[in-house]
Amino acid sequence: MKQLIKLSMFILLGGIILVGYGGMCGLLNKDDSGSSTDKAPTLLSPGNKSVNEGQLLTFALSAIGPVSNTITYSMVGTPTGTTLNATTGEFNWMPDYTQAGNYQIIFTATSNLLSDSKSITITVNNVPDLKVVSISGGAATPLATRVAYDLRITPDSAKVVYTDNFDGMTNTNDVKVVSISGGTATSLATGIYAGHWQIAPDSAKIVYQDNFNQMTYTDDDIGDLNVISITGGSTTTLVTHVGGNWRIANDSTKVVYTDNYNASSGIGDLKVVSIGGGTATPLATGVRGWSLQITNDSTKVVYLEGSYPYNLKVVSVSGGSATTLATGIGGYWQITNDSTKVVYIDGSYPSYNLKVISITGGTATILAATGYYKFGITPDSTKVVYTDNFDQEALTYNLKVVSITGGTATPLATGVREDGDGWRIAPDSTKVVYMDNFYRMTWTGNLKVVSISGGAATTLDTGVKGDGWQITPDSTKVVYMW
Repeated sequence: MKQLIKLSMFILLGGIILVGYGGMCGLLNKDDSGSSTDKAPTLLSPGNKSVNEGQLLTFALSAIGPVSNTITYSMVGTPTGTTLNATTGEFNWMPDYTQAGNYQIIFTATSNLLSDSKSITITVNNVPDLKVVSISGGAATPLATRVAYDLRITPDSAKVVYTDNFDGMTNTNDVKVVSISGGTATSLATGIYAGHWQIAPDSAKIVYQDNFNQMTYTDDDIGDLNVISITGGSTTTLVTHVGGNWRIANDSTKVVYTDNYNASSGIGDLKVVSIGGGTATPLATGVRGWSLQITNDSTKVVYLEGSYPYNLKVVSVSGGSATTLATGIGGYWQITNDSTKVVYIDGSYPSYNLKVISITGGTATILAATGYYKFGITPDSTKVVYTDNFDQEALTYNLKVVSITGGTATPLATGVREDGDGWRIAPDSTKVVYMDNFYRMTWTGNLKVVSISGGAATTLDTGVKGDGWQITPDSTKVVYMW
């Protein structure tokens, strides 16, 4: 005869649950919080992640559950190379250079056969290759693979200095150098504060900032300033605890920098130090830290003072009293390469004036009325290329050129990409290289060149990465990422 056993009742009494089967009762314990130990754990989502190819991504999963229960972690949908510690929940992955794309991974926390899952997307960003091409067009030559987006060419056109191994947690990367004709790269320094490095004009040295701690960023303690030979070797520390704004003089003998920088006000003290080290010389106080520029003859520093709209001033690199060049201007100005004039913008959007004034002061001359604020001076100091007709929806503008003495402007290009990598003037002052048909979803566009006198443009390449392209100092080639 078969015995029929059925669940007859649940009764909650204080800290226990009475479960009745037929005529019998059993006890199911509860933990001290009043929650059953058979409750599923709650997995906390780590959130979506982003990582570059060749960069380590690491994070730890976390789940909430009954104290007495052991929680284990697992995952599905994982690409090659991922690891997950089932006990600690630590996830690690360094994508290789073929794994760019989006990956959906499902993580699960399990306890007593009960589980909770969360899904995230990990985006692996493509790390591009470095190439060089003649400015006249033709086949490109590979220089390096899997580089970061910061590259610079030595003034003698012989080498390309670039960054790799970017660490997003510390905002640092490594700097390397490679011959412009290709070959094996040389490592110069590691752990450099991203973007804060410059090549000396004599092509013999690199000055850079390190020991930057983003977690303890303070107004007057950002990092140390160092110098190293372009061929590598040991470094020399020039100044410690320097603000993040500094320049190398064109004679490659001095570094001008901001000290006692206040991040809230954007103001610091202006100082100069020998590139070989030694005691610094004070130049000015109350300086907008991001605004300093050194004349090409290495004798003067031009800077902005005060609150917006600013005062434009100039001071000798040897120290002394400053001279006011203009008052009530915005933050856009440049010194001519012959060190005799300063071109600047005043007014406000959409009605700006492009002006020029002598480096010794005097009355300014209006060069053009323009609808945008970006401009560049030709290296021969005879012309100013400027932007106009800004399209806020397309994020493009038109390029024009005008003589530095004034007169009628000449159109150069339309639909030019709007940002710092949108266009550049060739060092020989005869051409302008620019990007158009720029597609922001893929961050690519067409690279073109046009004569400084105007006329039809020549397409150099299509599908060019939008960051970091450069014209060689001899004006014969364009280095870009593709």
